[in-house]
Amino acid sequence: MFDKKFRAFASSILILTVFFVIPDSYGHGLGYEILPPVDLGSKQVALEISSNMIVDTDTREISFTLFDTSDGVTINDVTFFIMAKKQNETFF
Repeated sequence: MFDKKFRAFASSILILTVFFVIPDSYGHGLGYEILPPVDLGSKQVALEISSNMIVDTDTREISFTLFDTSDGVTINDVTFFIMAKKQNETFF
């Protein structure tokens, strides 16, 4: 019985420590993210969203690439409509 209580206590302390020791992080992933494929005409395509990995600069860039999942080839001449929203506020 004591062993179970000790394990529960130790697990709680470990979880709380992890939450307080790990710093806040911002972003969508480790530099890139690939969304699940969707049908576009006769092709299965996916959207890759990537950002620059250099954190020391003040310049932030986000790249959007649409590619065919069967061969990985980028689809050219794509127009993206992008909106940035947070809590019903549209930024652009």
